Amino acid sequence: MPQPSQSSVHWTHPVPPRSPPPCGDVVIPVAGGIPQVGPGRHALWCQREASAEHTLRKETMRPMNRLMISIIACGLAVAGLSACSDTSPHKTKSVTYQESSPVHTLVIKGNVGDIKVSGEGTSVNVTEQHRFQSVDPVTSHALTDGTLTLSYTCNDAQCTVDYTVVVPAGTEVQISDSTGDITLAKLAGTVDATTGVGKITADGLSGPQAHLTTDTGDVMATFTASPSSVVAQASTGDVKIAVPHTAKYAVDGHATTGEVHVDVPQDAGSADTITAKVGTGNVTVADA
Repeated sequence: MPQPSQSSVHWTHPVPPRSPPPCGDVVIPVAGGIPQVGPGRHALWCQREASAEHTLRKETMRPMNRLMISIIACGLAVAGLSACSDTSPHKTKSVTYQESSPVHTLVIKGNVGDIKVSGEGTSVNVTEQHRFQSVDPVTSHALTDGTLTLSYTCNDAQCTVDYTVVVPAGTEVQISDSTGDITLAKLAGTVDATTGVGKITADGLSGPQAHLTTDTGDVMATFTASPSSVVAQASTGDVKIAVPHTAKYAVDGHATTGEVHVDVPQDAGSADTITAKVGTGNVTVADA
């Protein structure tokens, strides 16, 4: 078959492809002739197109990268390493009032917050310190048959109430708290204080009985008069009890993991008893 001369070669445009022609040389079919090799897209064009495609991918990925960073940050917040939103209380409010009627028993039902009770008053004076984000906690104080009960409810994402109460020294005190420290001072009545997470500190107690319990935290109590019954317990934390040397005590000290030190006069048959127990921590019973 005779080969066509160079002058008889007719370049024709191929059928437009569905996708752009490849870079470099391409084979172009010729009607009635031998396919010819022709130039594809110029290399510079291909470079520009590749650069544009890379830029498009980068711009498309930026929002996704921001989303992934946000998700990772929130994940760290769950682990306690960062914060996606600030849920700590921002607003504060202080409320003070006095109970003029006789009170022989003070009951405080806390939730989250510190509680302080001092027996240095002639009447009952209460100060509430509220912390919240937007909705103020609703507090309640009710006096029934000589028993004053303080409590509160929280309708906010997070709120706390600290109580500072001054009572006559002989007032019986009953406190329950979920999270917070309990501080007692100069009380001559029976004391019963319990917190889930927090430290209990009692100084200058002279009442006959004291029951002090925390799940996580230390218990430290000092007595100015010999008590007839002391129970101090902590699941995780130290227990330190200091009592006058003027009496002998039946002491039951125990630490599952830790040390026990008892340095007070002891008599297993004594009516004055001290029970000091911890799961993990140390127990110390010593002279005041």
